[in-house]
Amino acid sequence: MGITDSTALGAVIGVLATLTADLSRAKRTRQDNEHNTRRQLYADYLAALARTRNNLRLAARSAHTTPEERARKAIEAFKEGNAYERATR
Repeated sequence: MGITDSTALGAVIGVLATLTADLSRAKRTRQDNEHNTRRQLYADYLAALARTRNNLRLAARSAHTTPEERARKAIEAFKEGNAYERATR
């Protein structure tokens, strides 16, 4: 094997190593982005559940209102909380 053959082989090995490293980095970046997106969706969903729970609690504690009014407030709590909409994304 001559010097030019060794140089060409070294260049090919270098290019393949760089390509492998770039592909690995791109995959890791994509996984990190997916993880962060999933984490944000979970956080948004938990916040929606907390809002719904709080509004339901307030509706249930409304002792001065009629049962029909408390039922209406409970339905509104589910609508305003947006937990269902978050879960179906």
